Amino acid sequence: MIEIIIKNICYLLFASYFSQKTKHGLHMLQLESYKNERYSKWLKQNKSKTIKKEEIILLLPIILGLFTKHNIITYILFGISYIVLKYTLKQNNEKKAFVVTNRIKRMIAIYLTVFAIILILGNMHQYGVLLAIICAIFTMFSYNIVPIINKINQPMEKQIQKGFYNKAKKKLEQMPDLKVIGVTGSYGKTSTKYIVSTILSQRYNVLMTPESYNTTMGVVRTINERLSPTDNIFVCEMGAKNIGDIKEICDLVKPKIRYFNSNRPSAFRNI
Repeated sequence: MIEIIIKNICYLLFASYFSQKTKHGLHMLQLESYKNERYSKWLKQNKSKTIKKEEIILLLPIILGLFTKHNIITYILFGISYIVLKYTLKQNNEKKAFVVTNRIKRMIAIYLTVFAIILILGNMHQYGVLLAIICAIFTMFSYNIVPIINKINQPMEKQIQKGFYNKAKKKLEQMPDLKVIGVTGSYGKTSTKYIVSTILSQRYNVLMTPESYNTTMGVVRTINERLSPTDNIFVCEMGAKNIGDIKEICDLVKPKIRYFNSNRPSAFRNI
């Protein structure tokens, strides 16, 4: 009975530490537009953030669990290790806040399912220490697990995104008189968008993409949730991290006016 209690406390401590690390991984995936290739590039460039040298302390209970039968001592050591790791884990502050979107919630659901399986199997005597070792491995490679979960969810996400995209496209087709202004460039997009919207709103009903919603799905969400039949102008910020990103947004909103902000003189021009 004591072993079961200690074991489950150990799993909860693992879950607490693992979720704290994984939250940052999910945050970075979100900032990289849920693109695994971009996230993988970030991983390579930020090894100091993703590889925690302190986690070497998990090797002691792993070795003990592999070569001895002192299960209770193994669990206690795991628990102590996770407590130490949790209170030494540094917070990573990013420019944009982490948003728990429906997509993130669906990824979290996968994590919870895996944890539930670990909890169930871990309470079976023959799998106890083995599952504790697996938890340690998951801990060390938590950032690498993020793109795997994202890959598992991709088929479902593509269908969901396709539905949202088609809904936004249909909504725009029903508003043929809507004037769309596309704002893009290497810097100053958001500021320019606010200036243009403020000026035009003195005379027209203007909708602009909020904050830094400048990806395709950010634009899609703005159209579906905020575009009203009474709007005359849609000021759309268009960002690009890869070749083809701007074209993808243009294919949806079909801007009549474009403003390109770069290091060279720029101006409004019809396209």
